[in-house]
Amino acid sequence: DVLKTVTASTITATTTASSTYAVTNLVASITPSSAANIIKGMASGTLVNDNTSNATAAGLILGRSSNSNLFGTRAAGFGFNAGVRSCSNIFGYDKPNTTSSVTYGAYLSSTGNSGNVKFPEENVPAYIELNEIMG
Repeated sequence: DVLKTVTASTITATTTASSTYAVTNLVASITPSSAANIIKGMASGTLVNDNTSNATAAGLILGRSSNSNLFGTRAAGFGFNAGVRSCSNIFGYDKPNTTSSVTYGAYLSSTGNSGNVKFPEENVPAYIELNEIMG
């Protein structure tokens, strides 16, 4: 049973050239009613490869609080030219084991520190939904 749903959106892009996952502007917080409950996270938006000099892949994954708590499916966008866009949907389950507020977000990386990638595309909405599920 879904006990609670939280949604959020952004049109503000985050840009990185780092291979270390960094949180984007797409975040939402939820407060589980029981530590035994599971959080289902889903996010979607446009992943952009802005690199002009070489092949770069953009990666997108869900995370809780930091890039050491990444989980779920990973979306990837790859291209040899600047402006390559891909519709990206990520999904996953997490058990934060707390009744305190927890912040989730879409985390972005670029392969090999070799070129700029961004999420979401500037002025194009991206969405995140969190569902607390009875554990």
